[in-house]
Amino acid sequence: MNRVGVGVFSDKLDRVLRPERGRKSAWKLMRFLEEAKPAGRTDLSAACKRFALEHPRRGVVVILSDFLDRKGYDDAIRYFVARRSDVFCIHVLSDDELDPPLVGDLKLHDMEDGDETEITISGPLLKAYKRNLQAFLSGIHDFCTKRGASYLTASTSFPFDRLVLEYLRERGLVK
Repeated sequence: MNRVGVGVFSDKLDRVLRPERGRKSAWKLMRFLEEAKPAGRTDLSAACKRFALEHPRRGVVVILSDFLDRKGYDDAIRYFVARRSDVFCIHVLSDDELDPPLVGDLKLHDMEDGDETEITISGPLLKAYKRNLQAFLSGIHDFCTKRGASYLTASTSFPFDRLVLEYLRERGLVK
């Protein structure tokens, strides 16, 4: 019977479902999340700061993101840790981001800012990418752990409802 609210963001807080409680609101929450579509640039810190200011009460905060923000993720998480909220970071990446099936000459297009880069993907470059990805994942995991926040890496291939419900159920947040 806890109240649950959700914010969807890009470079700002785009949409908010105000906190509600009860079984009916769980379906409303799932529908809200299903309708959320990625769009525009991302500014995780700005969106989290705004959400924290608009929802000043302490509570449970779940940040569901790819955390791939050029400005970093540190401040975004700190806004909630500083107010002593229970913070759960669910780091969602695609299978292609976790284990790229790419080789040869490619033109990469950044969907958020439109930047394009031409590269040649080779075995050594893929190994370097995987090392850098592991360092990034370890870094955010360590950052969260040192501040008392929980952290989980997940693939987009895992069904969203199972991911959220099982993860949150394991931690006693959902019954």
